[in-house]
Amino acid sequence: MKNIREFEKWFRQAEADFAKIQILINSNSLDGAAFYSQQSIEKGLKALIIKTKKQLPRIHDLLALSKMANCPEEIIDKCKIINPYYIETRYPDFLGKIPAESFEKKEIKKVLKLCSEVLEWIKKVLY
Repeated sequence: MKNIREFEKWFRQAEADFAKIQILINSNSLDGAAFYSQQSIEKGLKALIIKTKKQLPRIHDLLALSKMANCPEEIIDKCKIINPYYIETRYPDFLGKIPAESFEKKEIKKVLKLCSEVLEWIKKVLY
């Protein structure tokens, strides 16, 4: 583990967070699945930025991170869709309802697909 490069640590954690999403969907913890969707993409984008720009941005905004990583427009558009889940899943007063009761399985499965596509793109660029 000592020889693992910094960007690889971040990408491996992105993949670990992605693996949690399906488990959370299966247990109907949809707010958790939505949250980890955002988290996996954030860490994946940070891995890419670490590798290409040798810096670690301390932000959570997927739109800003995807632009910083020079992602194509198609990936940026997917990040725009996933981005709000960072806030929506954490604060009961943000949506005006409890996050644990706010999401539909169909919606989160679409997010899972987008997340998978973004991570696959990042992986191709990284390796």
